[in-house]
Amino acid sequence: MKSIKFEYKNYKGEIKIREVKPIGLKFGVTPNITEPEWLLEGMDLDKNEYRCFVLNHISRIIDDKIQRFFCITVYVKDEQQRFLMLHNKKLDKWVPPGGKVDPNETPDEAALRECFEETGVQIELVGNTTPVDGGLMCPYGIQLNCIKPNIRDHIDLIYLARIKGASSDLKMSEREAYAIGWYTPEEIKKLNTFSSIMQWCDFFKNVM
Repeated sequence: MKSIKFEYKNYKGEIKIREVKPIGLKFGVTPNITEPEWLLEGMDLDKNEYRCFVLNHISRIIDDKIQRFFCITVYVKDEQQRFLMLHNKKLDKWVPPGGKVDPNETPDEAALRECFEETGVQIELVGNTTPVDGGLMCPYGIQLNCIKPNIRDHIDLIYLARIKGASSDLKMSEREAYAIGWYTPEEIKKLNTFSSIMQWCDFFKNVM
């Protein structure tokens, strides 16, 4: 039987490994960890020592690794009631332009920047500005996107926009996407996309 040297709190010595299982199987509670986090099943520890080790490990994973980032998504709509969509390489799904809000950047600045970087078009945001000094453009909504359960969430600010000026020539970022194009809400429902994106497109049909 294989063994490894192990040290945890007051326990020092070798642990004999009978099998390795994903965290959660031993206790019947799966914390939905999608990255390779493993615990040794069948340690030569007494029940209390093993319990302390496992609970400490779960707490470390959840507390140390869960991160939340502010992001923006921009639904760019043209006069033909079509939306600008990209086939995102990382997700392998069709999504509107968007991304993380950079440090020292406001969300509306991020919306303009991300849209230009990913599509090559200049846009203007549609909506209301907060009616106070220093007020920013209000997003139409905010949603929490679970990217990796218990690992990473995106707090997504949703904006509506139109093309700024006469030029609407698309310049796709080949690093970000496989393809780019304009699609009606009905056409978007036939794409490989997220249900929330279809819902937002349906909502924005009656706006602007």
